[in-house]
Amino acid sequence: MEMEMLLFVDGLVWTASSVGMAYVYYGVMKLLPKGMWRLLALLPLLAFYVYMPLKLGTVFERGLLSCFFTWLTSFKLVLLCWDAGPASDPWAIATFPRFLAVMNLSLHLKTQSSNKSKLWYIVLLRLFFKFIFLAMITASYSFRAQLPWWVIYILYSAQVYITPSLIFDGVSLLASVALGIETEPAFNKPFLSDSLTDFWGRRWNLLISNLMRVAVYEPVLCFCGSLPLWPRSLALFLCLVVSGLMHELIFFYMTLSPPTWDATAFFTLHGIMCVFEIFIRRKFRIKVIKLVSVPITVCVMFFTALWLFYPSVCRGGTDFKAISEFQDFFRNFLPQYYPS
Repeated sequence: MEMEMLLFVDGLVWTASSVGMAYVYYGVMKLLPKGMWRLLALLPLLAFYVYMPLKLGTVFERGLLSCFFTWLTSFKLVLLCWDAGPASDPWAIATFPRFLAVMNLSLHLKTQSSNKSKLWYIVLLRLFFKFIFLAMITASYSFRAQLPWWVIYILYSAQVYITPSLIFDGVSLLASVALGIETEPAFNKPFLSDSLTDFWGRRWNLLISNLMRVAVYEPVLCFCGSLPLWPRSLALFLCLVVSGLMHELIFFYMTLSPPTWDATAFFTLHGIMCVFEIFIRRKFRIKVIKLVSVPITVCVMFFTALWLFYPSVCRGGTDFKAISEFQDFFRNFLPQYYPS
């Protein structure tokens, strides 16, 4: 019964957002000139996206839907007021279903691939293995009392990667079936990152990276001018600071507790380290073999997350609540491995 109610509430949210996107597509974009008039017309929809996560019943729902709507969709709506951002692409706004996929599902679309059958096979196989892997991680929390603390946080790190990757892969597959399109991958093997700039810029959550590039990086470059190094470093730093603030908001929704600013500190620290990394690379032309640089990058990510990222999201027992929700979900498929 709880699963049916969760699906019903989520369905209402997606339906309401779809109606809002119809208002944007057929009303705001066609009747109003770009600029402040569009922004004023979109304020009620933006307010809905900010308020909506507070009324959701589970940690997972609040985290997922605030990421989709309060962050991604809201940023795209603001950009669209000035005919900028992913949703301003002529291909994306040619039809309402494409516009809806870009805005509500936050897909990064590309033209149809001639190798579509192979894509189907690869996506289905990835979905299957990621689902099984996530089920195994969730089942392992039943033995939490016997596990060393560092193993638990390794499991957390794996789940932080697998869960959004599984969701975005599944959404991409549905969009491929419904619209006959191919989408850009959301993740690009982040565990193989050989630097922090490689991790944040080219491998981790590319949907957000692409959006931050349009919303923050390019405007900063445009404002600062064409100097080669420092404007780019400042733009990269501000992208991570904005990401930190948005994570702070998402964690507020998840925990329903006042922000501690640890998440902002985590992303600000990584912004500083990325700028320092760029400076050292440009100044001394240092090249480190991947056999060394990949483990160093993974360790830096893990230990800074232990210090600042996980305390922000785990406070108030939020991690235990989220684990319980995942166990309840998988109990519907594998009850023998998830006893009540």
